[in-house]
Amino acid sequence: MVTEVRKIILSQAELDKALNSFRRVKPDFLPPGRILYCRPVDAQPSIGVEMVYGNTKREMEISVPMHDFVEVMVKFCVENNICLPRQGTKSAGFVEGNAMLHIELEAEMG
Repeated sequence: MVTEVRKIILSQAELDKALNSFRRVKPDFLPPGRILYCRPVDAQPSIGVEMVYGNTKREMEISVPMHDFVEVMVKFCVENNICLPRQGTKSAGFVEGNAMLHIELEAEMG
């Protein structure tokens, strides 16, 4: 059996776009506010959000479940016409500080 592995790495600008797009579809994903960063903390994505209430600014760090982070990355790929195998096993992580979607697909030879 042959295994195909594909890695899609997003820049910080692309990741910001992906996170903002995802929270328009899923409003409870993050609180309203400007996304400051997304980085790994204990192998989990952690997103910093700056919220403004009148004259008060508050920063909050939210730990995101990995399955939601995979959804963010897949949605970005679909919206930007990046071809993904439907049946591939998808996971997400970080490489050199950038978000990465990892896809593994087994194919039969014959």
